[in-house]
Amino acid sequence: MIVAAVFLGLAIAYWYLRRLDDNSGRVRKAPKAVPFPAKHPPVDMTPKLADLPQHRRAPAPAVKAQQPQPLGKNRDRDDLKRIAGIGPKLERLLNDNGIFKFGQIAEWQDADVRVMDELLPAFRGRIRREDWVGQARRLTDD
Repeated sequence: MIVAAVFLGLAIAYWYLRRLDDNSGRVRKAPKAVPFPAKHPPVDMTPKLADLPQHRRAPAPAVKAQQPQPLGKNRDRDDLKRIAGIGPKLERLLNDNGIFKFGQIAEWQDADVRVMDELLPAFRGRIRREDWVGQARRLTDD
């Protein structure tokens, strides 16, 4: 039993010292140098749409959003804040996206609502939830 313990101790010491020598940082043989190619083809690093996973692709908008149209004076604009749920910040965002009158909102279809939801990501879902289209139709009739 003692002989086995001594033999095991010597084996562990030999293994430890060999390992220490291997990791001491000495280089026994220098590695061969690999020459850098003189000319290499340019690499196109731009991602391709086909390479992106399906969930990372941005959905194409169903309808092209209305572009802002210049208006002459403030009298050409409606006070969009009269629609419940639209405050000064939302009114500015709507104006930046070309929405100035109740009639424009009253004519929105489902596709238009989806596009505006995409253009106003911080307020997504509010158009349907607060029935902006119905309110705009009532305000247009007045």
